Amino acid sequence: VSPKGKIIMLYQPWNWAYHLGKDALGGNTSQSKISIPIEISNWGFLVRKGDTLYTYKGQPYCDISQTDLYEKGEKWKIFNNSPVEYFATYSEAQYESVKKLKNLLCRLYAIPDVLYTKGYSEEVVDFRGITTHTDFRKDKYDLSPTFKFDKI
Repeated sequence: VSPKGKIIMLYQPWNWAYHLGKDALGGNTSQSKISIPIEISNWGFLVRKGDTLYTYKGQPYCDISQTDLYEKGEKWKIFNNSPVEYFATYSEAQYESVKKLKNLLCRLYAIPDVLYTKGYSEEVVDFRGITTHTDFRKDKYDLSPTFKFDKI
């Protein structure tokens, strides 16, 4: 889902793709085969150096004064020995499109419209509903803790 809310389908529904990655709880292959990934285009966490926020790739993202482009959250995970607490914002168009897409997929595939809230835990393997990468892998940073699930 692009920042402007455009939904791009990369695979036909009868195909599947590895999307959880190595060391995913329950195994990358088995969990990827039984889940539907929705990727939301977003830089995720940002690293502050002085008054500039940078992407994890080291590219300047915005000035600290541009508060509409980021959110400051609780100190979360560690990246390069520093706690992560700044996150790129998701657009309203993204929230609207993700909500429509989630509702459609839940209806088409009888997926319970319930959010997994226990974080990284073996319990996610048997859960049926809405999950994120961070529920399956400790080293993933998406979705950020500032994502507003109540909007979807």
